[in-house]
Amino acid sequence: IPVVHNVHAATESDPQRIKALLVEQIYSPVQWTQCVETIAGTGATSIIECGPGKVLSGLSRRIDKSLQGFALEEPDELLATLAALNQH
Repeated sequence: IPVVHNVHAATESDPQRIKALLVEQIYSPVQWTQCVETIAGTGATSIIECGPGKVLSGLSRRIDKSLQGFALEEPDELLATLAALNQH
């Protein structure tokens, strides 16, 4: 599964490079707009945010209006999100 890294808004498959990017993201600015644009450019139609709050799914929607955002704050919200995704 490709993961877009917030350091450079691109995917990486080399394990050593992924480890270095995980460290680099601690002190580097987050490239959120570019990350969302990269994700949308792959054909993704939905963004799922896990954890408290809905800030990132809201920001993602502002960046690309075609994306549908889901925020999972509680474990039981997963089933409702999966049902909504299966309707598309």
